[in-house]
Amino acid sequence: MKKINKVVWLFISIVFAMGAFVVGSKYEKAQTNKLGDTSKTEAKESKEPKSKSKDKTASKTSQDLTSLYSDQKKGFLAKDVTKQKINSFEKNAKSEDEQKLMKDLNKRFNLQSRFNELFTEPVLVGEEFKKDVALKEGTSEDKKELMKDLNEVKDKDEFYEGMLKYLGGQDVDSDSDSNSEKSANGQVAQEVINRIIINGQVQSDFTLDDYYAAKSAVDALPQGAEKDSLMKQIEQIQTALTNMGITY
Repeated sequence: MKKINKVVWLFISIVFAMGAFVVGSKYEKAQTNKLGDTSKTEAKESKEPKSKSKDKTASKTSQDLTSLYSDQKKGFLAKDVTKQKINSFEKNAKSEDEQKLMKDLNKRFNLQSRFNELFTEPVLVGEEFKKDVALKEGTSEDKKELMKDLNEVKDKDEFYEGMLKYLGGQDVDSDSDSNSEKSANGQVAQEVINRIIINGQVQSDFTLDDYYAAKSAVDALPQGAEKDSLMKQIEQIQTALTNMGITY
């Protein structure tokens, strides 16, 4: 009888031990799965803000670059844009679109700076071209090089076309004799006129020889936009001569 009781108790002990083992294994597995799910959630949450932060930084950089243009067309540069301001955004311009904007901004700033350097005061500021600003003396070669570079720009917009028009619009890439002569005569006329008309006003100390030199150079030009533009300046000088009672 005592032997049977020992067997029964031994069997019960084994059953309880196995039950405890099974329950413990299930609990441990449940805790492991829970911990794994928590880790995945935390990893996902920690990853998402970085992505959003990166997108936010890229968006802000694009907006800052766009603000360097004066209009939505991204043609003319803003009035307060400087080379330093453009460079300050370069390290943050990572995307392909931002790199294209950087390249375009640098190109436009370079050409606009060269254009304004030709004159006694900046002509192109923002979207406005100042009228009747005199060319500096000795800038004929710089002007020719600038016009060559402007003519090489593909898909010209108002920014490029405006500078070309202001400079006279000659296509300096052409090898024809007529265009070479036109450019030379036009430059001679403009340089003489610039000694007579300063900041849009006819000066009082020019000579008739100055007038005749300018008029002769303009008369030698073929019909076209350049001759019409220079002739208006000649007519301004003629009006001044008339007002001064001088026969020409």
